[in-house]
Amino acid sequence: MFPAAEEGQDVVPAVVLHNAPGGFRPITDRIARLLDDADETLDVVNPYVTDRGMIRRIERAARRGVRVRLFVPANANNWACAAAQQFHHARLLDAGVRILEYPTMLHAKAFVRDGEELLAGTCNLEAWSLKRFFEIDVLIRSDAVATEFEERFSAPAE
Repeated sequence: MFPAAEEGQDVVPAVVLHNAPGGFRPITDRIARLLDDADETLDVVNPYVTDRGMIRRIERAARRGVRVRLFVPANANNWACAAAQQFHHARLLDAGVRILEYPTMLHAKAFVRDGEELLAGTCNLEAWSLKRFFEIDVLIRSDAVATEFEERFSAPAE
């Protein structure tokens, strides 16, 4: 999926993906693949986690032994989405997902798989973003960027 980098270059491979209404949803497909392909670690940062299919994928990752952390806002700006998301918390916690409430309204959307692959952009984990809205994300393969993510999101939530 990533083009080959020339030797000696300090390159961060990246691919821009976009969803469009209808059947063209490469971001949705990539999120599903990140969740399904995680072997060791999976970090999910998203303010609106309400899509049952994606929630099941997160749960399955935890049940197969992946260390899963879900970063959500402590005080969401949409009460309906917050209630829908919290409905699933018990099942996720039971599966072993660690849910970290960010102290402020967290509006970032990012996924980090196994400390090496990062997807970040505009796509929420709810049906409108996954299936009906125009969205844009960038897929990056970089240990350094994954580490920077860890430093920026973990500290305020831990």
